[in-house]
Amino acid sequence: MKSARLRIIITIMTSSAVTDIVCVLLVTLSLAGSTQDSLDQWLSESSTATAPADNSAAPDNPPAVSSAAPDFALPGVVEMSDGSVLAGHIATVGDGPLNVWVADEKRWRLVPPAAVLGMSAKIVKEEMFQQWRWQGMGQPEKVFTGKAYPLRQLEWTLILADGSTMTGTIKGQPLYVYPVSGGNFKTVIIPDRQKGRTGQKLTDLVYPKTIIFSRKAIKK
Repeated sequence: MKSARLRIIITIMTSSAVTDIVCVLLVTLSLAGSTQDSLDQWLSESSTATAPADNSAAPDNPPAVSSAAPDFALPGVVEMSDGSVLAGHIATVGDGPLNVWVADEKRWRLVPPAAVLGMSAKIVKEEMFQQWRWQGMGQPEKVFTGKAYPLRQLEWTLILADGSTMTGTIKGQPLYVYPVSGGNFKTVIIPDRQKGRTGQKLTDLVYPKTIIFSRKAIKK
């Protein structure tokens, strides 16, 4: 399939029918087609081969376990930062809400997955952190070791079914993606921070970049 950049535009009319609330997600996916038709196609063609087996969203992800998708799982697609795509039915633990810390409001917001049309990650900060140590006891001088490891900080913007948006951090909450064809589910961690090992690069820290839920499922 040819690669394409899809502009997914979700338009929701207000009760006054005068103002359109237009929410835009720019999604780079390894597939092509129109918005809902493509999502249906991705879901129908989903298999465990969608992403490489050794690709994980976080170093400590548990192994995939064979299981059928729960009834509350929503059809959707997860695009990873390395360009791979996981398509299937997406669920939180026990159908629990997404826990979003909204710094502007200084409070946690609990958002049901069924109320979310899509969500995208934004890199707040990333760097190759240079390791260092103190020169010696009582000597406040840094000595750099010449070694470095990757660090990244993320925040998420959620586009909700009522047309509103919410931006905040999600602190390591897992999502489970069940392929439509059955078989092993994939655990995807939604991180707020990532820290790699010495010698790794920023590109080695793979994270979920964009998550789209099916509008057909939300309307049910």
